Amino acid sequence: MAKKSRKRQLEIKRNAKKGVRKNNRKKYLSEKQKSEIEKLINAPRAAHHKIEKLFYDEFHDLEFQRLGMAEALKKSLIKKTENQFKFSAWVRCISFKYANQPLSSRGSINSIGGRFNIGKDISEGNFTPFNALYLAEDQTTALMEKFGVANEGDLSNAMEACFASHENTVSVHVSGVLHNVLDLDKPNVIKEFVNLISKVKKSHDIVVRRKAQGFKPGGVIKDVSDLLDSLYDPEWRYSPQVLDLPSNSQIFGQIAYRAGIEGILYTSVKNNKRCLAVFPSKLGDKSFVEIEGEIPDTLKHRRLDLSSLDELS
Repeated sequence: MAKKSRKRQLEIKRNAKKGVRKNNRKKYLSEKQKSEIEKLINAPRAAHHKIEKLFYDEFHDLEFQRLGMAEALKKSLIKKTENQFKFSAWVRCISFKYANQPLSSRGSINSIGGRFNIGKDISEGNFTPFNALYLAEDQTTALMEKFGVANEGDLSNAMEACFASHENTVSVHVSGVLHNVLDLDKPNVIKEFVNLISKVKKSHDIVVRRKAQGFKPGGVIKDVSDLLDSLYDPEWRYSPQVLDLPSNSQIFGQIAYRAGIEGILYTSVKNNKRCLAVFPSKLGDKSFVEIEGEIPDTLKHRRLDLSSLDELS
């Protein structure tokens, strides 16, 4: 297990709190994990390693059970996907330095990755990173997602916060057609998945060790609401940044990715608008994402599809 210094943990914990949205969803993981992480960071060295080992063993205890039902979990998702999802005038927002390839998803595996994909810095060597191309249904939401800024009721303040970093950005309008897309705004599509994943339980050993460290037994996914709360957790970065383990939303994304799903539709916790995480390497021969309007002559790839996949992923 990769180790991070407590000074670094404090730094990334502060960073993870930036832009956290006070939304109307309960914080399934955040409140529980924040108190546990604070105890981990503030613990004496010997206790620190013991707590870290507990979290690591707890994750792999649950992961072992998930692997045992991997095929059933994948089938439960793929059967509920939309056969075709068409979209137009959606927005891709990127840093200006990547403007020569707006549809490249290579940057998505930098650091810890994104909400639904695993990055290369999470417990290096223990998890296979996979790319995702993140889109939003409008410019405002794309900017908020890019900068981690939430709309707290004053849109002008949110936009001002987006530009406070003075980072140069580029936004492009895109359209496309995807197949086998999972829409999280339709809770019934994950009902069978929840019925399966709810059978995953923490072992007696883990429960005993948690109690010995002063922690509650800890929750598991019991219903659709629980799963959605964990997938939309505004503080999903805590687990990969502090514990060096994937978040629940990244684990869910990994299962969907392995099932061959081309994308996940979800609601932004920043602006309550729709977003789309596209898994480029899963695109079929009739699927694509394309930049709309005029493009520079120097831009090599207007379209992300099977023919451009190798150069854009």
